[in-house]
This record gives sequence, C-alpha cells and structure tokens, in this order.
Amino acid sequence: MIYMFANYFDTGRPVYHPKLMLKVLLYSYTEGILNCRNIKV
Repeated sequence: MIYMFANYFDTGRPVYHPKLMLKVLLYSYTEGILNCRNIKV
C-alpha cells in the first residue's frame, strides 16, 4: 500500500487537507449548494 501512495504523491496537483474540504462542503450546504460541481473557489 505504501508503494501505491508513493506513486500517487509524485503526480498531479497537491492534495487539500480533509478539514478544509469538510469546511467547504458544510459552508456550501448551508448556502443551499447541494451539487459539488456548483461549488466555486
């Protein structure tokens, strides 16, 4: 499993912290945005 994560972190964009993602989702739900595609940064 470590091999899988080692390859994952070498490519693509950096990951977002899970707490940040949870805050964004909770905020969007309180604003009435229920579709993840409608969440804009």
